[in-house]
Amino acid sequence: MKKIILIIIIATSLFASSLDSYYKQLNIEMDKASVNMGVEKKVSLYYLILSTHDKITTMLTTDRQKVNLSSLQNLKYTTLQLISHLHENNKKISKDNVDKLREFYIQMYQNGMQLIKQKLNKNKTAKPRPQPKEESFISKKILYVSI
Repeated sequence: MKKIILIIIIATSLFASSLDSYYKQLNIEMDKASVNMGVEKKVSLYYLILSTHDKITTMLTTDRQKVNLSSLQNLKYTTLQLISHLHENNKKISKDNVDKLREFYIQMYQNGMQLIKQKLNKNKTAKPRPQPKEESFISKKILYVSI
C-alpha cells in the first residue's frame, strides 16, 4: 500500500511539474505588469489566471468521469481577452510583457488540457470494477422457508 501511494505521489508531481512551472512563470510576468495596472484590472487578471489553474488542477485530482471543459474554455477566452486589452488600455504596460503573459497562459492552458485528456483516456481504458452480485431479499426468504 505504501508503494502504491508513493508511486501516485511521484507520478502526480511529474505531471504537475510542467503545469506549475508555466504557472510560476506566468505569476512572475503578472507581477511585472501589475505595477502599472489599476486595482480593478489587477484583481481581475489574478482571479482569472488563478481560476484557470485551480480548475485544471481540480480536474486532474478528482476522479470524475464527466469533466466540464466548456467552463474552462470560457475562462480561457475571457482571460485572453483581458490580456489583449491590457496594452490597449494602458500604454505603461509593454507589448513584450503582454505577449509573454499571453504565451505563458496559453502554454499553461494547453499543458493542462493535455494532462486532462490523458487522464480521461486512461480512465476510459481502465477496466470497470466488477459489481458484487446481490442476493435479493425474496431469495433469502425462500431459503429460510424451505429449510
